[in-house]
Amino acid sequence: MPVLTAPDRPTLARPIATGNTYDVESYRVLEGSTWERISELRYYNRRYAAALRAFNQQYELGTEQSRSGNLVPGSTIFIPRLEYLEQKFASLIAPANP
Repeated sequence: MPVLTAPDRPTLARPIATGNTYDVESYRVLEGSTWERISELRYYNRRYAAALRAFNQQYELGTEQSRSGNLVPGSTIFIPRLEYLEQKFASLIAPANP
Protein backbone atom coordinates (compact mmCIF):
# COMPACT_ATOMS: atom_id res chain seq x y z
CA MET A 1 0.00 0.00 0.00
CA PRO A 2 1.52 3.38 -0.98
CA VAL A 3 2.36 5.94 1.67
CA LEU A 4 0.56 9.27 1.39
CA THR A 5 2.75 12.30 1.80
CA ALA A 6 2.13 16.00 1.72
CA PRO A 7 2.99 17.85 -1.48
CA ASP A 8 6.30 19.71 -1.37
CA ARG A 9 4.77 23.14 -1.89
CA PRO A 10 1.03 23.59 -1.37
CA THR A 11 -0.74 25.94 -3.69
CA LEU A 12 -3.37 28.30 -2.34
CA ALA A 13 -6.41 29.36 -4.31
CA ARG A 14 -9.10 31.80 -3.33
CA PRO A 15 -12.61 31.81 -4.71
CA ILE A 16 -13.64 35.26 -5.86
CA ALA A 17 -17.12 34.95 -7.33
CA THR A 18 -19.08 34.62 -4.08
CA GLY A 19 -17.34 37.31 -2.09
CA ASN A 20 -16.31 34.71 0.49
CA THR A 21 -12.57 34.48 0.96
CA TYR A 22 -10.92 31.44 2.46
CA ASP A 23 -7.64 29.63 1.92
CA VAL A 24 -7.67 26.42 -0.05
CA GLU A 25 -4.67 24.15 -0.53
CA SER A 26 -4.34 22.08 -3.69
CA TYR A 27 -3.38 18.42 -3.29
CA ARG A 28 -2.24 16.02 -6.01
CA VAL A 29 -4.03 12.69 -5.67
CA LEU A 30 -1.71 9.70 -5.28
CA GLU A 31 -2.26 6.07 -6.24
CA GLY A 32 -4.31 4.44 -3.48
CA SER A 33 -5.67 7.74 -2.13
CA THR A 34 -9.07 7.72 -0.47
CA TRP A 35 -11.04 10.61 0.99
CA GLU A 36 -10.56 9.04 4.41
CA ARG A 37 -6.77 8.86 4.06
CA ILE A 38 -6.51 12.43 2.78
CA SER A 39 -8.75 13.61 5.63
CA GLU A 40 -6.51 11.82 8.12
CA LEU A 41 -3.38 13.26 6.52
CA ARG A 42 -4.65 16.84 6.50
CA TYR A 43 -7.02 17.00 9.49
CA TYR A 44 -5.57 14.12 11.56
CA ASN A 45 -8.97 12.44 11.51
CA ARG A 46 -10.97 10.41 8.98
CA ARG A 47 -14.31 11.80 10.12
CA TYR A 48 -14.02 14.79 7.78
CA ALA A 49 -13.83 12.66 4.61
CA ALA A 50 -17.45 13.14 3.46
CA ALA A 51 -17.28 16.88 4.11
CA LEU A 52 -14.01 17.16 2.17
CA ARG A 53 -15.51 15.28 -0.77
CA ALA A 54 -18.64 17.47 -0.74
CA PHE A 55 -16.49 20.60 -0.61
CA ASN A 56 -14.62 19.46 -3.72
CA GLN A 57 -17.86 18.68 -5.53
CA GLN A 58 -19.08 22.23 -4.90
CA TYR A 59 -15.84 24.20 -5.10
CA GLU A 60 -16.28 26.78 -7.86
CA LEU A 61 -12.61 26.85 -8.83
CA GLY A 62 -12.32 23.08 -8.85
CA THR A 63 -11.52 20.90 -11.81
CA GLU A 64 -13.92 18.57 -13.56
CA GLN A 65 -12.22 15.67 -11.77
CA SER A 66 -12.47 17.26 -8.32
CA ARG A 67 -16.14 18.10 -8.85
CA SER A 68 -16.88 14.49 -9.83
CA GLY A 69 -15.95 13.35 -6.33
CA ASN A 70 -13.74 10.61 -7.78
CA LEU A 71 -10.09 10.41 -6.81
CA VAL A 72 -7.94 9.87 -9.88
CA PRO A 73 -4.16 9.56 -9.39
CA GLY A 74 -2.42 12.67 -10.73
CA SER A 75 -5.53 14.85 -10.51
CA THR A 76 -5.87 17.74 -8.09
CA ILE A 77 -8.34 18.17 -5.25
CA PHE A 78 -8.69 21.12 -2.92
CA ILE A 79 -8.43 21.21 0.85
CA PRO A 80 -9.94 24.08 2.85
CA ARG A 81 -9.13 24.94 6.43
CA LEU A 82 -10.79 22.68 8.95
CA GLU A 83 -12.83 25.56 10.38
CA TYR A 84 -14.44 26.10 6.98
CA LEU A 85 -15.52 22.45 6.72
CA GLU A 86 -16.89 22.55 10.26
CA GLN A 87 -18.89 25.68 9.48
CA LYS A 88 -20.22 24.87 6.00
CA PHE A 89 -20.39 21.05 5.99
CA ALA A 90 -21.10 20.23 9.63
CA SER A 91 -23.91 17.80 8.79
CA LEU A 92 -21.45 15.63 6.81
CA ILE A 93 -18.85 15.35 9.54
CA ALA A 94 -19.00 11.99 11.26
CA PRO A 95 -19.48 12.07 15.02
CA ALA A 96 -16.39 11.76 17.18
CA ASN A 97 -15.77 8.42 18.79
CA PRO A 98 -16.16 8.55 22.57
